[in-house]
Amino acid sequence: MLGFYYDSSVCTGCRTCVVACKDKNDLPADVNFRRVTTFEPGEYPNVRMYHLSLACNHCENPACVRACSSGALFVDDDGTVQFDNDLCIGCESCVKACPYGEPQIVPELNVMRKCNSCKP
Repeated sequence: MLGFYYDSSVCTGCRTCVVACKDKNDLPADVNFRRVTTFEPGEYPNVRMYHLSLACNHCENPACVRACSSGALFVDDDGTVQFDNDLCIGCESCVKACPYGEPQIVPELNVMRKCNSCKP
């Protein structure tokens, strides 16, 4: 099983990971495979702050794959959720099925795109 190593104790919330992912995948401005959320738990004067960087969870039993009628989404041998844009029909079933908002339709291409775990 593949995964990303993330240490929230050293994350400053700079979002460089978001920019690097966007650059690597040549994503348009409104599509992000990686997102950083900032949390501020506690009450004054005991307030803390931390950041959480997330992308596709590559679920063991992915709702997006089950919802994909064209077979464009599939679980690869290494356990990652991959996609074939040539099979995508742009129906958005996977977008609606994913509870994490990971699959996203790229309007100018009318196909779904998502994190592929940096696989070539």
